[in-house]
Amino acid sequence: MKRTIECTLIVLAALFFVQPLTAQDEEEVIKYTYASDKQFNRVQDFTGYTFIPNEVEEGEFGPELIGEGDVKILFTENIVYFKGVEGYSSININSKNPFNLGYEFEWMDVNNPSISGKLRIICDQQNFVQLIYINSRETPEYAFFMPLKSEYLLEQEAAYFTSKKDVEARAYPSLDGKAIYPYRMIEDLRTRVPEERVYIEDSIYLKFELEKMHYKKGELDKTYTIKKAKTMEYRFPGKPEIKFLIEIAVEEVNEKFKIYVNSRNQIEAIELRKSRFFLKPD
Repeated sequence: MKRTIECTLIVLAALFFVQPLTAQDEEEVIKYTYASDKQFNRVQDFTGYTFIPNEVEEGEFGPELIGEGDVKILFTENIVYFKGVEGYSSININSKNPFNLGYEFEWMDVNNPSISGKLRIICDQQNFVQLIYINSRETPEYAFFMPLKSEYLLEQEAAYFTSKKDVEARAYPSLDGKAIYPYRMIEDLRTRVPEERVYIEDSIYLKFELEKMHYKKGELDKTYTIKKAKTMEYRFPGKPEIKFLIEIAVEEVNEKFKIYVNSRNQIEAIELRKSRFFLKPD
């Protein structure tokens, strides 16, 4: 098991740092992480999440703009990886706890354990991340800021993406005729690739009927025939917000699709084959 975890972290770090060889020939897809992209209601919610800030302050110097993708900060369960941050490559997390302004991590350097410090994540009252602050006695002091969305972009996304409050789903029949446009996704649960944003141009949605379920992602267009759908209580210590699970058996594949529902009958996540989808925060 230890060997498996170590291999997973190596693969994850490689995916984080390596750029595609054909990047110059492809349309740029790296985008900033906006403050309103995700709510972090628990410290565990940071695992698998990558921040791409647009602004940095170093020590007493004023703020400087950062190019899209020039700086990345990836949180795993016990390690935080940095790209494009002088003085930081990867740090081990010794402890992580909430505090009055957000969350505080105590850390030590992976390559030099004698270097240690604190990483603080400052959130607003709705638990959206505003900035990430890190320092130690031996390394530079940085504050990384997440950009705010323009009113135009907020209105555009509100009209397109499905919010958790938009759909009530205690049982599968309540989804009949509904279309869900997810806001975030994990592309492949088997590889533990980090959670990522979905953009309007990705053209991803799921549509539900009593006897069929449709999934579209770009040119991929799949229809599944429903054999059986049932709702059951869900109890898992790491996911206290999830109270119900809707399991869906289909004819085309020998696996069940899953819809995780909270106590307000809102969808927390949808699992379809190897992918997991999340709705827009309230």
